[in-house]
Amino acid sequence: MTVIGQEQDKHNQTALTLRTISFSHYNEKARWALDYYKVPYIEYRSLPMCHMISMFKYKAKTRPSSALSVYSTPHLTIEPIKDSVNNNKDKETIAINDSTKIIEFLSDQYAAPANSNGKDERAPNLYSNDEASKTKIQALEERFNTMIGPHVRRVVYYELLLHTPKSVARSVGQHDNAG
Repeated sequence: MTVIGQEQDKHNQTALTLRTISFSHYNEKARWALDYYKVPYIEYRSLPMCHMISMFKYKAKTRPSSALSVYSTPHLTIEPIKDSVNNNKDKETIAINDSTKIIEFLSDQYAAPANSNGKDERAPNLYSNDEASKTKIQALEERFNTMIGPHVRRVVYYELLLHTPKSVARSVGQHDNAG
């Protein structure tokens, strides 16, 4: 478990939990967006295939697209904080398990408004506040996700597992790659 940020987000009275495969580029997108918007979160990292065990109790709560498995990561859980002052009975837990959807959620919730002209301390919207630009950015991201991302993963796994399995095992064991 990695704790990022000081404490839960006081502004929205929510706690964010990110479940990931530590060296996945799709998961890195979600981590990067959380860091970009300076949103505090707790991260639970797993190794590939082992992540299914950690995701098992969360799979029923997710509604992935037809292209995604119920075990897909990154998986962001947004839970209302319940305490004696702020009960939040009416708010429900939100679960998102797609990096693009996570970035869209974060942009909607945490980006500076379009008319702030740099006066707002929050980071600008990653998708642009202009709908035409946003559509182009999302189409480009989808292209990278579907046409380039899977091939990058295959090449990296092929090279790592075929040519250097011992160094991969040492690398995984020596770094904070998984909890």
